[in-house]
Amino acid sequence: MRNSRFKEEQIVGIIQEYGAGAKVSELCRRHGMSDATSYKWKAEVTRSNRVRCAIFSMT
Repeated sequence: MRNSRFKEEQIVGIIQEYGAGAKVSELCRRHGMSDATSYKWKAEVTRSNRVRCAIFSMT
């Protein structure tokens, strides 16, 4: 499997920019990625946050 061009810290930063109100098309143009990639990253972060919250609520 191919390695990502972006480090995890960069992905989190891009997702935070999206959360702050930046448009997906602008983010993709600025960082040189596709719309599909940005939505995939957002879904992965959302899923991992849900799992993390579920684990902490069990303890």
